[in-house]
Formats: sequence, C-alpha cells, structure tokens
Amino acid sequence: MKRFKFLRVLCAFALLSAFAIGGEKECHGLDFGEDVFMQGYSCFYPAQTILEAYADFRTGYIKERVEGRDSKKLRAKLEIGKNYEDNYKELKENEYIYGIVYKWDGDKKLNIEILAEAGEGEIKFTQENNGTTMTDMFYSQ
Repeated sequence: MKRFKFLRVLCAFALLSAFAIGGEKECHGLDFGEDVFMQGYSCFYPAQTILEAYADFRTGYIKERVEGRDSKKLRAKLEIGKNYEDNYKELKENEYIYGIVYKWDGDKKLNIEILAEAGEGEIKFTQENNGTTMTDMFYSQ
C-alpha cells in the first residue's frame, strides 16, 4: 500500500513539474462534419502567456510552410492591446496572403484574420490561468 501511495505522489509530482515547466503543447484537429471547405486545429500551450504561445505558433508556422514566403508575414513581435493591419498589394511568386489583421479583445484574447487567395483564415488565442489555447481555422473558397 505504501508503494502504491508513493507512486501516486511521484506521478502527481511529475505531472505538476511538467506543467509548471511549460510541458509540451497538445494539439488536435477540429471536426467540421461534412463541410469540406473548413479545416482547422486547436492547441493548448500549458503555462504559457498569450505572447509566448503566439511566438511558438509563429515559429512552427514558418517551419511548416518553408517553401513559401507567406509564412514570414506573421508579425515577429506583438504588443498586447495594440491592433495591427498589414496589407500586401503586390504579391510575389509563392505568395498568397493579401492581408493580416490583428485584433485584441482585452489583454487575454487575440484574433488574427488572414485574407488569402484561396480563402480566409482565423487564428484565435485565449489566455487562461493555466496556459493559452490557440485555434487555427481556414475557410477555402
């Protein structure tokens, strides 16, 4: 019985330690049923602020989309509460994004709207006490 109690305490400590250090993000795809024009996924970034989660997301976004220049259009730095609107009038080869709008809803919610050649994207960040949730959705035309 003592061994079982020790293992429970050890597991709880390991879980809390991983959570306190930040742990790994947890992601899953979103189910839109039979709507083939919508795609998306959601990630939870444990113990991260909204700006830390955005920075991690942006780094992953650039790595995943290395073949095109569009991946670097997401702003490297954001200021909480400051809205931005980036418009790209002339697209170069391998570029598909026309505009990106960053809108803050308080200091714990950020909505990013992306207007692209193939449709519209929406990325939402919501900071909670235990971390930040990100939802990335794309509506193709």
